Amino acid sequence: VLRQVMLRLWRMQALDGDSPSDAFSIRCDRGTMTQNDIDNGRLIAEVTFRAAGVIELIRVTLALEPGGASVEETEAAVVGVA
Repeated sequence: VLRQVMLRLWRMQALDGDSPSDAFSIRCDRGTMTQNDIDNGRLIAEVTFRAAGVIELIRVTLALEPGGASVEETEAAVVGVA
């Protein structure tokens, strides 16, 4: 889902890069989560992207827990369609 959101932003030309791999990267693995996170249902993703504006690089770390916002609510908020 995060990749879909970032691809949408790239297609909207909100991200700088000739290809999606130039514009952003997403990491969600044992390097971003501890065993405790996994055991407790937390998903922690690191998203790095190049904004098309004057900001050179932005890194966002998302931590999702059970009972939080739905995937649809999160995607809508990120792409501004809510």
